[in-house]
Amino acid sequence: RALSKAGIPITAFNTADQAMHHLQDEAPLAIITDVRMPGMSGFEFLEQVHANHPNVPVIIMTAHSDMQAAVSAF
Repeated sequence: RALSKAGIPITAFNTADQAMHHLQDEAPLAIITDVRMPGMSGFEFLEQVHANHPNVPVIIMTAHSDMQAAVSAF
C-alpha cells in the first residue's frame, strides 16, 4: 500500500513462475520477493532474474528468521 500511495506501480504474483512469465514481456523497476514461496524458492527466482535482467534490483525478504537464508541472500 505504501508503494502504491507513493505512485509506484505495483504488479503482484502468487508464484515466482507467474512472475518469470511476466518478465518475458517487460522488466520492472525493482522486484520484491520472499525467500519461501510455492514452487520456485526466492533464491532460484533471484538467479533467474539476474540471468535475464541483471540490472533489475531485487529485494529478498522473509518473515522467517534464518541466519543461513540471510547470508545466502546477501
